[in-house]
Formats: sequence, C-alpha cells, structure tokens
Amino acid sequence: MFLLIRKRPSFIHTDRLKGSLNGQGSANGKSLLRQKVRPSLLSALLAVLLIGTSLTTGFAQQTVVEKYGQLRVQGNRIVSQSGEAVQLRGMSLYWSQWIPKFYNYNAIKWLRDDWKITVIRAAMAVDVGGYATNPAAATAEKNKVFTVIDAAVSLGLYVIVDFHVHEAQNYKTEAKAFFSEVAQKYGNIPNIIYEPWNEPYNTPAWATVIKPYHEEIISTIRQYDPDNIIICGTRTWSQNVDEPAADPINEPNIAYTLHYYANTHKQWLRDRAQAALDKGIALFVTEYGTTDASGNGFVNEVETRAWWAFLDKNKIGHANWSVADIGESSAALVRSGNGVNVSADGGWPLSQIKQSGQLVRNELRSKSPFGAADFTITGATPVNCQTVTGNPAMRRVSFTPQYNGQTDEPISFSVVNEMAPTTAAGPYTLNLYTDNPTIRLEAKQGENTASFAYDWLSVCSSTTPPSASLVISGVTMVSCQTLTADMRRLSFTPQYSGVTSGTAAPAVSFSVVNEMMPTTAPGPYTLNLYTDNPTITLKAQQGAKLASYSYNWVDACTYSGARRGAEPLPALTVTVLGNPVVNESVEVEVRGAANQPLRLQVVDAGGRNVNLTTIESAREVERVRLGLGRSTGTYLLRVSTPTQQGVTKLIKP
Repeated sequence: MFLLIRKRPSFIHTDRLKGSLNGQGSANGKSLLRQKVRPSLLSALLAVLLIGTSLTTGFAQQTVVEKYGQLRVQGNRIVSQSGEAVQLRGMSLYWSQWIPKFYNYNAIKWLRDDWKITVIRAAMAVDVGGYATNPAAATAEKNKVFTVIDAAVSLGLYVIVDFHVHEAQNYKTEAKAFFSEVAQKYGNIPNIIYEPWNEPYNTPAWATVIKPYHEEIISTIRQYDPDNIIICGTRTWSQNVDEPAADPINEPNIAYTLHYYANTHKQWLRDRAQAALDKGIALFVTEYGTTDASGNGFVNEVETRAWWAFLDKNKIGHANWSVADIGESSAALVRSGNGVNVSADGGWPLSQIKQSGQLVRNELRSKSPFGAADFTITGATPVNCQTVTGNPAMRRVSFTPQYNGQTDEPISFSVVNEMAPTTAAGPYTLNLYTDNPTIRLEAKQGENTASFAYDWLSVCSSTTPPSASLVISGVTMVSCQTLTADMRRLSFTPQYSGVTSGTAAPAVSFSVVNEMMPTTAPGPYTLNLYTDNPTITLKAQQGAKLASYSYNWVDACTYSGARRGAEPLPALTVTVLGNPVVNESVEVEVRGAANQPLRLQVVDAGGRNVNLTTIESAREVERVRLGLGRSTGTYLLRVSTPTQQGVTKLIKP
C-alpha cells in the first residue's frame, strides 16, 4: 500500500475517490486532501477504501509526492524525505491574467497523465493588471493559484507558487499578504514550493535589495510553514546565481532560481551555474525556454539538450515555459483562433502541440520517475518539399521524425521500401512519386520498435516550401535612445542577401514578430522596446521566399553606447579554414570582434538554421568549430557583432 509515513498529517488522495470530485474539487472549493483525517479514524477509513478498491480497479499508481514525500535542501541538492536526490520535471503555466484557461484541474491532470509532469508552476501575475496593481482582479488572480494548488494536491504533484513579477521589491506588502495566506492554507502539506520573486531585473543589488526582500518573505512564510522549500530569484532575470553563492541566505531549505532560454543563454551560463553549485547552493530552474530569451525565434534543440544533460548531471529540477496557446515559439501549444480551438482541459493531439512543446513533452515522458513511456514515432516535422526538375510526378521530400519514450540508446530509422536503416540523425531526404502518397516510417531503439504511416503528400500540398535564396544577413543599428529605465527607442535597418531585383520583382515585406506589422516601406524602422525583451525576431518575405533573424538589440544598444566616442573598430574579418568543407564541421577564424558579443549562424539553402553559436566576449582571434551535419549543399555563414556583420558562402560537396 502507498500510505506515505511523514511528520505531517495523513490525507486521503482525492484523485482515487472516483466520483467524489468529478475532476473539479469538492463542493466547497477545497481539496479533500487538505481536510485532515484524525489518526484514530485513519485505519478504519483505509480499510473501507481498500475494500472498495479491491472490488474495482486496484490501487492507483503511486504519485510523485507519495514517492518523495517532504522535500528538503541538503547541500547543493534537493532531496526526498529519505535523503534521495530528487529532480522534478514539469511545466509552467503562462501569466495568470493573460492565459487563465489552463489554470484548472483537467488540464493539469492531462499534463500529469500524458506529459508525465511531476511539478506544475502557477505564475500569478502581480503587476500589468495582476494581483497587486488591479484591486478588482486581486481575488480572482489569487483564486486561480489556489485552483492550481488544489489540483496539484489532489493529483499528487508538487506545485511552485510563483509571484510572477520583475520588480517585487515594489510589492513587498502584497507579497507578504499573499504568501502568508498560501502558507496558512497549505503549509501543512509537502506539495508546496514557494517562489517569492520570479525574475529580478539586472539593476537591484543582491546584497541590498534582493536578498533582504527574500529574507522578509521567508520570515512571513516560516510563521506558518516551517520547512517547505523556498526558491529565491536572482539578479538579471534569475541568471546571476554566482551572487547568492558568494552571499547565501542563512536559512534552511532555501534554493535559488536559475532561468535560461536555450538559444540565448549557453555554455557561459552553465559554467556560472556549475560554479555556484560547487560553492554549495542548490538551484532550481523554475522557468526555461527552448528559444530566444524573447520567447520567440529559433527552437534550438541542440542547446536545449545540452541544458537538459547539465541539469540531469546535477539533479536540478526544471519547469518549461509555457503551457500557452499563443504565437510565441516557446509556447507549447498552437495558437487558438481562425478555426483552431485548443481545449482548456487537455487532451491535445500532436497537431496542436508546437515544435517546442513536442520536444519538451518527449523529454518529460522519456524521463518519468515511474518508468519511460512506450517508444513511439509520434509524427514527422516537414523540412522541405520540392518538385524534381523534369519530373512533375516526383517530389524531393525532407523531414525529421518525432519520437516519444526514447532513451539514450541510438535509434535506427528506416522507411519501408524507400530507405535502409540508419542511425544517422535526421532530417532525411527521399525522392518520392506522388502515386505513393503514404510511406511507413520505422524505428528501433534497443528491443523496442515503432512505426508510423506518414502522409507526406498531404503535408507537401498544404505547405509552401521556403525559397532557397532570401536571407536576413544582419542589422545596422541607426540609433538607440533611452526613454525610461526599462524602455528604449530603437532605429535599425535589416540587411538582406538573395533579394530578387528588377521592375517585375515583388517588394520585400518586413515585420517584427509581436512588435511590428508587415510593411513594404524601406527602413530604417523605429520601435519602442522594453529591456526585458532583449531579443526580437525579424521576418522578411519576397514572393514565396521567407527569411527570419533573431536580433539581440539590447546587446547592440549597450555595446554601441559603450563605444561611442572610442576609436574606430577594426574591420570584422572571417576566414573559413577549409572551404569547400569536407567533414561534418568547419573551423572558422574571426578577427575584429575582440571583447564584443559574437554571433555565428549557419543556414542551409532553404534558409533553415543549421548551427547557431554565440560568444559572450570574443577574443582577439576567435576560432570556432561549427557543425554542419552530413547533408551536402550550399550554406551561408552569418557572423555578426552588435556593430558589424558579414556573410560567407560555404560549399559542402
């Protein structure tokens, strides 16, 4: 039997009492799990439950809270009640005031049962119309969080209660009131994890602002909850974990927040995190993305997996941003609207889960503490589809299969009657006749096999493949003006290569995702941007040709301002050490970028990203090895600093 023996009172798991909650909680709005059962009645009650259960379906699977019990911080690890290192993995809900639809029992149950989460994060909005700045909505925002907590408790999950704000020091009174109420209601159960300050900006000092704030909130919580873990935000959007490592909070069961976005924050931040761990503090990634820090841009699977490997090695828990059905690349679900309705209650088919969501879902399922999910091919991501010259009945199709339940063993992939088994990573390219519209994908990993019927012709017919030529090669910044402490007026001009010219050529349409609607007017373009959105995604289209570019405008502004009045910069020069490229990687030497942020991006002939490498501060002569994979063809290497950029063609015969 699964009754967890802990120092706290025992409870009934409402998820097992079929029909008592109907998936929504008890009639009075409180989870039965929080209604204490007197020990004298416990044996009799359990006997009744056992009899009823034995006559129906048997015991439900052990929950993660039953498995690990009361969590605590021990050294630089979060450990279970028995002292075992624990790594929770899960999802973060979006800002509560903007996407509240998933703050419900059924959605969280689906995430537990299908995505295999062990922790859910409730991101209660504090400002911008949230709990602290909109009195009319304060109770509603708080109750959304209580609904999530009740669901998590009922489902046997851990739940992170997040005071989601960048300037929490301005809302200390509200924070104390909120966390006091949470701790009084839920402080006697082991499910709760507190997060008093989501992401401090880069300006408030750890020692004089952030740490004292945390200490006051910790004192408030500890009046009612003596031991549940509290995760404390760190400076610069919760990236400066080196500061609490040097000056930690002198309280038990304290961990520190580390946030990252895989296409922006790379090895340098992992190095910083490792150094903090080595000094003895515990970390928890309460929010991360697979994309740029803006939440948009390229989904960087390579860096995402590098981060997961680092977190696994150090047993660091993590929650992905976010359960949302909006246009952001980091959102797990497709945008609702225009005939698409993503259910608020879960049950999402793979067609409604975006690239980032599928990547994260696969990771969660494959590393469930209750055993890996079945190995399956869940679908295929189309890369390209072109009519073969001279043969209108044949298409050249490129795609990447998607898996669930995979382990670290190599996967052997094949296409029945079309491609022999290979362990090489995708994408895979085949020449297929249109009278063979469905092909069978097969994969084997260890003793497990999987297959999938892929209707490639329907995908080709519904997808306009990008042209091979249009590229946004960089950005020329015209000016960067400070409007407020956290807002800049940015003027810039995108640089292109591959633009079709001539009187009959269509105009280039330019836009900035979530910031500027498409326009054919020539640059420079001017935007007012907040500094907590440091990377924007530029889009361009000319006819059927598409291009995109991730632009870290904050770095460009900062560096341009620091250099104003300095001596002229040396010219940026890029030397490819071996071109044509004969291997699966190429070494590049860059000069003229000393002490500047350096960005190297390789795109293929279709404008798709092949490799993206960023260096926080380049050396005088910076040598970088860039992976290209096995595919042959022409690639474009874009090298840029905040003030200069250049494009070099790579040939891989």
